[in-house]
Amino acid sequence: MVNPRYVTAAVLAPAVLAGMLWLPTAGLAALFGFFLLVGAWEWAALGGFESSTSRLVYTVLTGVLAAACYPTLLPAAAPGVVFALASVWWAVAGALIVLYQVSGVTWLRGPVQLSIIGWCALLPAWLGILWLHARSPGLLIGLFLLIWLADTAAYLGGRRWGKRKLASRVSPGKTWFGVASAVVAVAAAAGVAAFVWTPLAAHRPLAMVGAALTVVAAVIGDLFESLVKRRRGVKDSGNLLPGHGGVLDRIDSLLAAAPIYAYGVNKVVHLL
Repeated sequence: MVNPRYVTAAVLAPAVLAGMLWLPTAGLAALFGFFLLVGAWEWAALGGFESSTSRLVYTVLTGVLAAACYPTLLPAAAPGVVFALASVWWAVAGALIVLYQVSGVTWLRGPVQLSIIGWCALLPAWLGILWLHARSPGLLIGLFLLIWLADTAAYLGGRRWGKRKLASRVSPGKTWFGVASAVVAVAAAAGVAAFVWTPLAAHRPLAMVGAALTVVAAVIGDLFESLVKRRRGVKDSGNLLPGHGGVLDRIDSLLAAAPIYAYGVNKVVHLL
């Protein structure tokens, strides 16, 4: 029998890639808006909303906030605003991860607190993705390639040489060597890309540092979702994607990486 994980990836990856290449940004907003709403539904369950009605209300409010943010933030102000929101939130998330790893204590409490956290994670990522696509689909594809390369390098490096756990209480499978492998691989790829694309050659160190920071953010996003699931006592955020779990299980890295990457691209573009 074919592993459902591979079937899901074989269907989903080409569909997302086709959307990034051929859909206008408004169409992509709807496509990723679907994932945003499903992610909000799953987040509501992880956050402690017990009834379907309360989860639906949270999901609808997420959609309303996204619709309100899209026309006002996307055209010009998005990079700065997205980074300001995301950097503060993901710094807090990193601190919560360290706290839990060191002491076993989590400050994650009731549904209201986790509702706000969910919006801080979901909305900046959605806006960052759309801002990138509005400027060039290639920039958005670059983000996905970066995350896929980081995941592959982390898996291979961690499996071959990884012994020391990164955060054993949060996610026992991750190792320091796996993360280091991902950072090195992505920074090297960014350096090669800057060498190939002549206008970026003078800013190669900046591109490499930005790529490395994006990977670090992706790791924090992955670990934080693991922390929230551990707090809730569940293995997956949902079951929509056979073999993969829920939507949040697939986009946890992207949630943290997208706004950081968008901000870095915006800074580099202004230097060219």
